[in-house]
Amino acid sequence: MLLGNLQGLIEFVSIYIQHEQVSRGYYWSSSRVIPFTINEFPYFSFIHGDLHSHMLAIPFQLLILVFLLNMYFRKNESSVFENCLALFTFSISLGFLFPSNSWDFPVYFSLTFLVVFAFYCGNYIHNRNLFGTIAKFSNSIIFISIFSFLPYLPFYLSFNPQAAGGFDFVVPAFRTQIDKFLILFGLFLFLVFSFLVTRLGSGRKIGFFLLLAGISVMLSKVWVIPLLTILLPLLALSLFLFLKDIPERSVAGFVSLLTATSAFIALLCEFIFLDDPISGNFARMNTVFKFYMHLWIFLAIAASYSYYELNLRYQGKTGNRKLLNGVVKKAWTAVLVFLIISCAIFPVVSTFTRVKDMNAKPT
Repeated sequence: MLLGNLQGLIEFVSIYIQHEQVSRGYYWSSSRVIPFTINEFPYFSFIHGDLHSHMLAIPFQLLILVFLLNMYFRKNESSVFENCLALFTFSISLGFLFPSNSWDFPVYFSLTFLVVFAFYCGNYIHNRNLFGTIAKFSNSIIFISIFSFLPYLPFYLSFNPQAAGGFDFVVPAFRTQIDKFLILFGLFLFLVFSFLVTRLGSGRKIGFFLLLAGISVMLSKVWVIPLLTILLPLLALSLFLFLKDIPERSVAGFVSLLTATSAFIALLCEFIFLDDPISGNFARMNTVFKFYMHLWIFLAIAASYSYYELNLRYQGKTGNRKLLNGVVKKAWTAVLVFLIISCAIFPVVSTFTRVKDMNAKPT
């Protein structure tokens, strides 16, 4: 919540060390990393005073994630919900996302679908009642859909959307480059990839992962989708670990689900965009703007837990052996510290410069 991206370091060097002139002050370019798009993140929205729906919806998104986490952890139970009140409370909270910030609803409804699916898959593994499991899964999804819609019926009856006219395809020239994506999410990806690879365990699985990474590089060249190099291995690895975790439904499995969802959303933004009134070079601006806020939330949570888990292994408190040894461990730590310091530059510098540039006086 309080970190920036690596553009904060780049901009700091440009303005305060190389003394280059910028048109919008220090803080602005960190939200415009990918050309012709908006790449806001929570602290930028806070310091910008941007009381738009994408920022106001953040606590409600976190509320849904807490609900889903509790649902994911329910074990040895016949239903994903404790009672009817729990079903209604969750559904009305989920349904609120559409009127408040419509871009959030399809993402969190999909997450809900996957969590409910994981619960009943685990349920089937233990009771082997296929028909009963399918019936309960279907009933849960149907009731969630109904109760997330009905309380907001007056809104839908008067809702006349004019912002979107369908979808269109992203041309290769406007797809995101790897360096820009790493500027935005480099710290998170470093931690998440480190965590996911250590979950593989055997050298054979790591070999398959490296093979997949090589295939992803080739596909990114053939299909002219640079981010496939990062996102395809991330999606495959996190999805594999999520599916593997379904019988146990542990914290690591939930984190893997968030990571897989992030990778899928980012890939989706490389193929299609919402066809809104903005056209030309900026046609995919809002699509990247809105969906990348989800990426920030999911990857930030996944990276935070990844650090916790890796730190336990780093200290040798879990498993039969320590995660890394000698030079590799020190190099990994050095990279992590560098990334954290680099991302921490933005909130400090932007806070002071934003107040100064606006000539603002505290109230």
